[in-house]
Amino acid sequence: MTKYGVVKKDPSIEKNRDGTRNVIMLQCEIEDPEDIQPVEFRFLPGQTFLPQIDDEILIIPISESYLVGISSDDGITPTGNPGDHRFYSTYKKDDDSATIMQAFLELLSTGKITIQATDGNDPAVLLGSIIGNNDGSLSLKSTDSGGTDQAKIDLKNDGNLELNGNTDNVVSWTDLNTALQSFVSAINALFATKLDGAGTAGSATLDITTAKSATVKIP
Repeated sequence: MTKYGVVKKDPSIEKNRDGTRNVIMLQCEIEDPEDIQPVEFRFLPGQTFLPQIDDEILIIPISESYLVGISSDDGITPTGNPGDHRFYSTYKKDDDSATIMQAFLELLSTGKITIQATDGNDPAVLLGSIIGNNDGSLSLKSTDSGGTDQAKIDLKNDGNLELNGNTDNVVSWTDLNTALQSFVSAINALFATKLDGAGTAGSATLDITTAKSATVKIP
């Protein structure tokens, strides 16, 4: 018969009953406040999760003295649509505070993937994100401390890259420099043919080296 328990102390990493490997051990209130028992917590392969104080644990008694926890409820309200999966971390400021969702990974039934961080004080404030869309595009976004969008990079499925929007275009420094130097050469040639009077023809020079970005590269 399954039992129901509540975590009363922070989990610890200890040897299992046989002493062969490390496991997560919980101290859970099982039936009344005086009934605190050790529970070995199990989770799905490929994951590591340490429940927090006041998390609710579903327990299977292997024997009278050997209890195994197989699931926990952190009290966070579920969200999403059928088929969605969300993996997230949690945080409690103290024993009297509500559990807060922190960083999370969402695998949505639409094929979209979201990786996001939240404000430790306010789970409604989303801080930065990586979003993989089911059309092959990818978006990276930063925010300020209040969750307002700041810098954004969109990697489009047509091979284009958009930095903070798409209303203008970046230019190739090499191509721009070549075009402008050709323009300067044409001006100098015009000066040479229009010399009026004594002296030498004037000439123009142009150096756009300082306009070259050292941190943003394009093909």
